[in-house]
Amino acid sequence: MDLGSLIALVLAISSPLITAVINAWHQQEMKKIDVFTHEQEIRSKHIDEYLHAAGSAIATLRPSSVCNASKEQSEIGVFVARSASVIMYLDDDECQKYINRIVDAVEGKECSAAYQTFFTLSSRLAELEAERTRELAQILHRPGMLQSLHFRIVNHIRRFQPRRQRKGR
Repeated sequence: MDLGSLIALVLAISSPLITAVINAWHQQEMKKIDVFTHEQEIRSKHIDEYLHAAGSAIATLRPSSVCNASKEQSEIGVFVARSASVIMYLDDDECQKYINRIVDAVEGKECSAAYQTFFTLSSRLAELEAERTRELAQILHRPGMLQSLHFRIVNHIRRFQPRRQRKGR
């Protein structure tokens, strides 16, 4: 047995093990992506519901708004409830402060302050979502690098195979 045959034998035996390890790692990465995107969907849903409730509550405060008192109280109640639940999904202290300021402004019936803080909060949330999108893009690019590594390993194995085995395929 010459050195080339010995190397080909070792690589042929270790190739399935390397492939299994790479596939297991790849599956873990795909699971992380699934978990991350699922959490993103839930988070986005809660933020969207909060923004809708906040907009509706603030709209009822406008002087030109023609709402009866019960509808106004209903909108404000939904808004306050959404405010308490959305804070769980925001890990940014600034956003939490803005939400608390909006709640105080709505409960104090200060329309302009509520609108101003709502606009600032919306801008901050847009920045955070852009950041999260970049994070997801970075996570999604990792499996591609892993796959290219796998194909390079396979090509090295093929290069070391004796010519008789390559012709037989």
